[in-house]
Amino acid sequence: MRLKLAAVLACAVSLMAAAASADTKLGWYVAADAGVHDMDQQKLVLRDVTLVSRTESDEGSSSSAEAVAAAAINEDIEESDGFALDTKAKAAVFARAGNQFSPHWRAELEYGERQGDIRNSIVSGYDPAEAGRGSLDLTSAMVNVIYDISPDSRLHPFVGVGLGGVKIKADYVGAYQDEDYSETYTIHSSKTAAAGQVIAGLAWQVSDRLNIDLTYRYLEVAKVNYDVRADVSYYEYNNDCSPYCDGFAPESFAVSEAYGPNLVEEVYEGRLSGKIRDHSLTLGLRWSFGAPRGPAADVGPPPEQTVSSGETYSSPSPVVAPVAPPARRNFTVYFPFDSATPTADGQAVISAAAQQARSQPGAPVTVTGHADTSGSAPYNIQLSQNRARMVAEGLIQMGVPASVVSTDWKGESQPAVPTGNGIKNAENRRATISIGQ
Repeated sequence: MRLKLAAVLACAVSLMAAAASADTKLGWYVAADAGVHDMDQQKLVLRDVTLVSRTESDEGSSSSAEAVAAAAINEDIEESDGFALDTKAKAAVFARAGNQFSPHWRAELEYGERQGDIRNSIVSGYDPAEAGRGSLDLTSAMVNVIYDISPDSRLHPFVGVGLGGVKIKADYVGAYQDEDYSETYTIHSSKTAAAGQVIAGLAWQVSDRLNIDLTYRYLEVAKVNYDVRADVSYYEYNNDCSPYCDGFAPESFAVSEAYGPNLVEEVYEGRLSGKIRDHSLTLGLRWSFGAPRGPAADVGPPPEQTVSSGETYSSPSPVVAPVAPPARRNFTVYFPFDSATPTADGQAVISAAAQQARSQPGAPVTVTGHADTSGSAPYNIQLSQNRARMVAEGLIQMGVPASVVSTDWKGESQPAVPTGNGIKNAENRRATISIGQ
C-alpha cells in the first residue's frame, strides 16, 4: 500500500514541467482533505503483567501457587517478542485552517481522523482463523509549517513538517482455543501521545482562490501503551504417580478421578507498548481569502528603482489664484525576468507611491503593466496583467482606497526601450503607477 502511495506521488511530480504561471494569495485560507491511510505493523511488548485472579476445580490450591504463576507470566511474556498489531487501510479525513504569510511559507492548524480495522490476532504465530476483531482509530491535532516550492507555477510541489498530539482509541477482542487451553485478549484503551509528521505534495491552482492539494503525510506517534486483559483457561494434570512409579500401576490409574485434570482459570492485566507509524494520501480543496501576489522571483538582481515626477501646475492669473490641482506623480516598479514579484527595492517604490496616493485623497491611481519582448506576445500580455494586479493589490494593502485604483496592461507593445523581438531588457520589465489627473 505504501509503495502505491509513493508511486502516485511520483507520477504527480512528473507533471510539473507543464506548469503555467499563476498568482499566490497571501492571507487566511481553509481546506478539507479526504483519502486513505495505512499503518505499519506495530511490534508490541507486554509489560507490567499482574495476576488478578486464579480459580481451579481443586479448592486446595494455595496462595503461593498464585505468586508462582504471577512470576512465571512476567518472566515468560515480558521477554517474548510474540505480539503485533496490524490494521487494514481505511479512510482518512482532515480539516485545515492557515495563513499564507509569504509566497513560499504558510502555517496551519490541522485536525485529522484516521480509522483503522484490526482483522488479525495480536499474538504472532496463531492461525488466521483464530483472528481477533477490533478497531484502532486516531484523532490528531497538529500545527504544520509548509514551504511552497516554485509558487509562481500553477502546479507546484510543497513540503512541510508538523507537531502535535494524537488520541489513540483501541477496542479489540481476540481468542485462541484448543482442546486443553484457551486464552482471550481484550483491549479497551484510550490514550493521548505526542506526535510529529512529515508532509509532501503537489498544489494545483484551479482559480485565483481555489487550490487542489495532493498530500502525503508520514505520521509517527511516540510510544503508546494499551491496557490489556488476558483471560486464560487450561487443564492442570496431576503428575504424581506415587506409589505406582515402579511400573506396577493398575489399569484403572489412567482414568482415576484422583489423578484427573483440574480446570484452572486465570485473569491477568498489563499493558502492551508499541509505536504507531502511519502513511496517508489525500486529495483536498484549499480556499484562500487573501490578496493576490505575483509569482516568486526567477533570476538575478533587479534594476535600481526609478521615481520620476511629472509637471506641476501654477496659477495663470495673478489676481484670482485658483487652488492648484495636485501634481501628477509617476512611479516605476521594475521586475526580474519572467516574474511578477518585485524585490525589496520594488516594494519600496510601491510603498512610496502608496504614501503619495494617501496624501492626495480622491486622486485616481492607474497601474499599467509591461513586459519585454522575450517570450510570446500572449504570454507577455498575461505577465504584464499579473504585474499590474500585484502592484495594485500592494497599494490597496497599504491603505489606498480600492475605489480609486485601476489597472491596465500592455504586454510588449509599449517598451520603454525599443528592442527587437525575443530580447530580454530590464527597463521594459516594469509596472508604472500614475497618481492624479
